[in-house]
Amino acid sequence: MMVNSISEKELIEKIQTVKALWPRIIDVTDKILFLTGGARIPALINAKDDIEEKVSSCDDSDILYSINWSIFKTLHDIAKKVDFIYPGDLSTVYLIERLKDDSHYNVT
Repeated sequence: MMVNSISEKELIEKIQTVKALWPRIIDVTDKILFLTGGARIPALINAKDDIEEKVSSCDDSDILYSINWSIFKTLHDIAKKVDFIYPGDLSTVYLIERLKDDSHYNVT
């Protein structure tokens, strides 16, 4: 398994770039909760897909996809409990830790 390195400063800049692409607020009242604890949240999936499309042509799309996925997973966890989510309010520090767990990046 290949591990890529990225400086913390560069990672913070990229997280802020991806967070800025997310809508300010997402209405997730369309969610479907499952007895298993999972959920399907179409509005959230659509927002994630829109951002993936925007970053797909970037030179650093791999890390941007990973950041977007970490944001999506975090928002998905939150959206199961509330009807409106605010992506811009996510903690960058938390996202750095989640990204370390979710991907193959070594933050230096």
